[in-house]
Amino acid sequence: SGSDEVCLRPSCPACKKPLSGALVATKCGHVFHRECLTPDLLRCPKCDRSLLKERTVDLYGVSFDEAPELSSSDLAGSSADGNECDAEETRRAITEICSLKARLRERKKPSEETRAKAEEALKDADRQRDKLKMAERTAARRGGERQQLQSELAKLRQDHAALAEQMDQIRQRGTVLEYSDMLRSRSEKEAFGFLSKMVSVVPAPWKILVEVARLRDDYRARLDAWQKEDAQAARQERDQRAQLHERSRKITELERGLERLRGASGRAEKRRRVEL
Repeated sequence: SGSDEVCLRPSCPACKKPLSGALVATKCGHVFHRECLTPDLLRCPKCDRSLLKERTVDLYGVSFDEAPELSSSDLAGSSADGNECDAEETRRAITEICSLKARLRERKKPSEETRAKAEEALKDADRQRDKLKMAERTAARRGGERQQLQSELAKLRQDHAALAEQMDQIRQRGTVLEYSDMLRSRSEKEAFGFLSKMVSVVPAPWKILVEVARLRDDYRARLDAWQKEDAQAARQERDQRAQLHERSRKITELERGLERLRGASGRAEKRRRVEL
């Protein structure tokens, strides 16, 4: 029947060839070719049990070829021509063989299922390994991209900080220059109000105050220099005026002396003419 089919063909323990043709079974439960079970075979190659004085059972109608096998009832019925004792032993042997074949199939099913599960697990492990490698490559690529973006971000932050510093400097200088112009063209109150408003809106007001202090110091230094130059010019003017006055006095004295000399010379010339 279908329940007695097997996938693996049993072999003879003596010649190791598939069981076919005339078969005999020993009391130890193993099946041989009839021509292989000779008197010089003293022990069973399978279980090492002694075969001396062992009675064998001919298996009629039993075949392990690829053709469908007969069931245990069919095989038992085929032995009806023998004596009753041999038929009983034959039925027991056939029943045991069929039971062993059924147990072999039942044991083989879990092993095949386990092997199939193991193969599927290996395939799944390979797939997971491939996914892991792909994920590692993706992570490495994204790590490189992230590092490049971080470098670009750091550079942009540096550029932004530099530009912000330049803008602060321009704003500070513009504020100071505007304050300076307002000091010259408007009232001191208006200039101070403008400076107070700008100081309240810039991020670093102390920088503007420092620039204003520098402007104040520069104005003071220039004023001191101008005052010194004015004082020096005034002194030079006084000195030059004094020198001019002294020279005018000397010129006047020289002119008077020259006039006296001219008068004396004229009188002398007159006396000389009178004497002549």
